[in-house]
Amino acid sequence: AIREKAKKQSRIKAALEVAEQREKPTWIEVDGGQMEGTFKRMPERSDLSADINEQLIVELYSK
Repeated sequence: AIREKAKKQSRIKAALEVAEQREKPTWIEVDGGQMEGTFKRMPERSDLSADINEQLIVELYSK
């Protein structure tokens, strides 16, 4: 949720307008009117559209 004070800020409103145009993941529920979001479940690897190489992440943090 967004704090009441932040809901009035123009940058928050602009970000929400941009977000409305994007496709929402199935594992997130969004209520734009209330400016709230809920994680319905943890995403599966197949739910993520980004090209992520987990091995490179492991190598980076193991240094």
